[in-house]
Amino acid sequence: VDLVKVTRSVLISLVKNPVVLALAAGALWNWSGLTMPGPGQRIIDLGGDAAIPTGLFALGLAVAAYPLRGNMPGVAAIMILKMAVFPVIAWALASLVFHLPPRETALVTIFAALPTGMNPYLFAVKFNASIAAVSGAIALGVILSAVTVPLVMWLVGA
Repeated sequence: VDLVKVTRSVLISLVKNPVVLALAAGALWNWSGLTMPGPGQRIIDLGGDAAIPTGLFALGLAVAAYPLRGNMPGVAAIMILKMAVFPVIAWALASLVFHLPPRETALVTIFAALPTGMNPYLFAVKFNASIAAVSGAIALGVILSAVTVPLVMWLVGA
């Protein structure tokens, strides 16, 4: 595998990604200090209010297409890494490396313990890699987070 070629390909795809372009455009607009005229802002607000529920609905439809059966080794690996290993690494970095105060350390750890979101699924689909395992991890992660997130909150004293 040519690391330079892969890195270049990933960077080019990120630069062409509509989500990244929209984030960059929004950041530039915000930085410029310009304001949006009333009707334009209302249209943007309506789109923004609908974006998260629409994305979650679409993700739920996509995840439902992949059964957990037969994908458990991949799902288990993702779940262990995301919901156990990653929060421990986040806690260690926040508290031992960056010496964040307890409240901020707790927040970093809790955010790290949240279930897998939409972006890994989008990347799995884009690169046609482990789509079923990622879908299963998303579905199972949301269910398990009802137990794991309160547990992490208790462990960090939140």
